[in-house]
Amino acid sequence: MWEIIITELRELAVTVLLALLSLGAAYALTYIRRAKEALDARIDHELADRALERVAYLAEVAVLAAESTTAAALRQAVAEGRASRDELLALGRQVVDQILAQLDAEARKALAETVGDIRRYVESIVEATLERLKAQGIVGRVSELAAPKS
Repeated sequence: MWEIIITELRELAVTVLLALLSLGAAYALTYIRRAKEALDARIDHELADRALERVAYLAEVAVLAAESTTAAALRQAVAEGRASRDELLALGRQVVDQILAQLDAEARKALAETVGDIRRYVESIVEATLERLKAQGIVGRVSELAAPKS
């Protein structure tokens, strides 16, 4: 009789132990899943941050390049009536297209998820960069350095 009771108690102990192990495994899997989701979110944020920083850098380089080649002279020609404002706007679109062409698919995806309309965002960054560089006096110095002295 004691043997039957001991056998049943062993089976009960094994069943309880297996239940505890299953519960522990379920908690461990839930923890791992949440940690993976948090890591994925962090990676997505880092990708978006890098993409935003890349766009800002590309905008600064593209604006300075455009200033050193044609933008300053074109703005002067527009002011004097020798060129139309459409030419200046076309130069702006060209700068934006140049920046967009340098973004890879991963950066485009991260930007789209972060800012929505990538083209509009890049246009805004280019405009803000141009205004910032003008305010800092950098645009004037670039124009002076790029213009050959007679």
